[in-house]
Amino acid sequence: PVRVEVRSHGAVGSSAGELEVKLLTVLPWIDGLQGVLPTKRARRATELVAYLALHHPDPISSDRLRTRVLGTPDFDAAAKTLFNTVGAARRALGSDSKGQLYLPNASRYGHYKLSQSVTVDVTRAAQFVTAARDAASVDESIALYRGAFDLVKGEPLAGVLSGYSWWSSEGHEARLNATIVDAACRAVHLAIGAALLDLAAWVLDRARLVDPYSELLSQAAMATAAASGDRTRLRREWDECRRRVSEFDPGGHPSQETERLFDHLSRRGTTTS
Repeated sequence: PVRVEVRSHGAVGSSAGELEVKLLTVLPWIDGLQGVLPTKRARRATELVAYLALHHPDPISSDRLRTRVLGTPDFDAAAKTLFNTVGAARRALGSDSKGQLYLPNASRYGHYKLSQSVTVDVTRAAQFVTAARDAASVDESIALYRGAFDLVKGEPLAGVLSGYSWWSSEGHEARLNATIVDAACRAVHLAIGAALLDLAAWVLDRARLVDPYSELLSQAAMATAAASGDRTRLRREWDECRRRVSEFDPGGHPSQETERLFDHLSRRGTTTS
């Protein structure tokens, strides 16, 4: 494990908290629960905790939770729904060693805020990436990027059938995609330079769980194939890039930058593996 100080967020460790919300996976869940979430409230309670964790340390009003998290496009959730959902989440989260609730009661102004001991993998991944960019050495940077991508366990929220509309509407999805794609491109560049081609391929596999249509990831994948001397794989990555672009934008084509990169790598003397 690597512990780092992330300057943009103050002194922040890379370790998970006593509890952690997992969003970089197909179905969100909370690691470290002290109790069991009731079946009929489990989805909403998990979503509510995820929302509070992503917005920590900002206090979140009860009205915002009723409208953005527990409500629907047509109706806000009732105050009783919020009360019952918070209560179920509070009991399942439990208390720390000092007896402090991980989800304290609302403030006198009706605001909720989680304990700082409850972390979320999305925020930790971003902290790893920030630290990797500022690392003092290539080895440390690669280790930190690996820490970030090790948190990606599946396509984020792919199995969610309802709720989580705020994930996209508030920009969390777009920010995650941008962070992961940029980090993957940087990590692959470093890995190729260090002759860690298996690591480069692993990073790309994880990054594509987050953004499968990224043309930048296709460019990084082609560079990895060329570095390994695999002309067949290089061609396959180019064909897959064209397919992805066409699937996302029917009739579309990869950018001129991507096409020039493929031409350049193809002429660089790669050999079939």
